[in-house]
Amino acid sequence: MRYVAGLFIISVISAILPCDFVFGEPSLRITDCIQSKHQLRYNVYADGFIPNTRLVLSYIMPDAERPNSASSYTDSSGSWKFEGAGYTSSVGVSNGTTTFEAFNVDEKRNMIPDGPYATAELITPCPFVSDPPNTEVYASVNDRQIFDDDEVSLNSIHFTYYIRDNFAPYAQFDCKLDEEQYEHCTIERCEIPGTCIPNTLWYGEKDYDNLLPGQHTFMVRATDDADNTDPTPAEFTWIILKPVADAGNDLTVSSNDIVTLNGGNSSDPTGSSLNYFWNQTAGPEVTLRDSTSSNPTFTAPEVNEQTDLRFELTVVNEEGIVSEPDEVVITVNPIVIPPPTEEPPKTVGDLIKGIIQNPLDVTNSIKSADKIYDILTDNDRDNDQLVCDLINSEDEHTTFNIRNILDC
Repeated sequence: MRYVAGLFIISVISAILPCDFVFGEPSLRITDCIQSKHQLRYNVYADGFIPNTRLVLSYIMPDAERPNSASSYTDSSGSWKFEGAGYTSSVGVSNGTTTFEAFNVDEKRNMIPDGPYATAELITPCPFVSDPPNTEVYASVNDRQIFDDDEVSLNSIHFTYYIRDNFAPYAQFDCKLDEEQYEHCTIERCEIPGTCIPNTLWYGEKDYDNLLPGQHTFMVRATDDADNTDPTPAEFTWIILKPVADAGNDLTVSSNDIVTLNGGNSSDPTGSSLNYFWNQTAGPEVTLRDSTSSNPTFTAPEVNEQTDLRFELTVVNEEGIVSEPDEVVITVNPIVIPPPTEEPPKTVGDLIKGIIQNPLDVTNSIKSADKIYDILTDNDRDNDQLVCDLINSEDEHTTFNIRNILDC
């Protein structure tokens, strides 16, 4: 219910007032009064008034020069209740006697002549609020609520914290992240209690960005205007996961080979797209083609001995979280030149045929004749005659060289 002329909102409270002011019919009772440094709250019950007629409740606070008033329609029974009535004062609650009066008014807000009328008094101070406030918090990432100990891959988070106590006329929040010290954080007043955060009057919000991967803990505690601080601050813990770089399996290649690196098995825990960054850390420098792709290529250098090339891969997700590096080793072997292959020994006939078939190749003829000569040095004249017979069967011009060598 709303006060007239800029007075205050009435909300529900529950506590015990040592005094209970009851007057005859019609009656006005003030009950359940509690207070803090800056606020006074109580329940007002009015009975025996004209049904379906507006009731005015007027009160004069201690040291006030004029009354304050609030009005409401009655129900058909002629009874009213103002639960959680009261007022807030930035300079503090004045102790003393507050006088209340209740009466019916007509449609023009004029007091009905000879209508029901009742008064009551409330003497302050009332019992002070002694229970500390109860602080609570919840968190969201990208507008999605997360829960304690959840794992996320985003490096930003939003917290909403609040007091569940209905009676908290003034409050203060202090919050901290990880090992930081407590500091004041923002506070907002819910103008219609229960419509902002369920069952709360005071709340606040806090954002963190560009957090490092790993475990984080946010803590917040409320202090009310009676200097009661929540002894058990609200606490929220969550874990920011890194993407995982996978530089692929080690490879062994040969000099001048085209080599393809493989970072395609890198991953992000929530499926975020990745950017790839390759860096050569050892070995003869090579030029990476498509160095920001998952599969860059390079030409293996020409080496004289087995040589290792080392590359590191790091990946970065869409939130800018960087993975740990992963290494791959490319072993480059030198080019192996096979030794000359010796031809199998030829028979005398093969050698002579080579000479005869290539008569103009003087070098070949001489080399072949030398080999024939080696065969014939075994002092076996039958071999000598065999060779000469073969030569004599060919054209004299084409076998001239070998004839001279063997003296055929």
